[in-house]
Formats: sequence, structure tokens, C-alpha cells
Amino acid sequence: MIFKPESLALVLQGKKTMDARKVNYKPGRYFLGCDGRIFGVASLQRALVVESARTWARLREHHRSLESSAPYSPKTYLFHISVLKKLPQVSFHHPQGAVNIVLYRP
Repeated sequence: MIFKPESLALVLQGKKTMDARKVNYKPGRYFLGCDGRIFGVASLQRALVVESARTWARLREHHRSLESSAPYSPKTYLFHISVLKKLPQVSFHHPQGAVNIVLYRP
């Protein structure tokens, strides 16, 4: 999973326990990447579907968002994310234009 540096830092510190995406990923283990490097392995649980402002208001603190509305419409998928292991920075090939999920290729 690809993150922006600020979000990845919060995930690795355990301060961001949910992540929002516009695609419903399968539960399981994922590498946490940023800027062509992998920083850890995380577990994603089954997604919660955010279809209302009320649901977003209840859960947004876990996402560490200051936004009053969910980031994606018409549906936002919110995943519980827990870091299983931090890794030394491992490089990977990040194809140009790829966002959210990329296949790991050293």
C-alpha cells in the first residue's frame, strides 16, 4: 500500500489506526510503502463502508482526518490497519502513475 509520508509516519507510530481508500481491498497483510521504499508490514481487516456523514464523523478521528466529509464519494472504504512489523527501508520499483496498491518488485 502506498502512503504519503505524513500518513505513513502516523501509521507506523500507531496514531493512525484506520485508512480510507476508494477501493475495497481484501483483508490480509500488505507492505507499507512510500517514495519507492517499504517501511513495514501491516494487517488490514475487513473494510467498513462510509456512506453517511454521521458514520464519517464517528470514525474520522481514527483516520486522523480534519475533513468534515469522507474523502471519496459515493463510497469511502475505511480499514482498520495495524502494523505487524517495522522493516529497515527496503527499496522497490514504483511504476510511474501507480497509486494505492502496487505489486512488490525489488
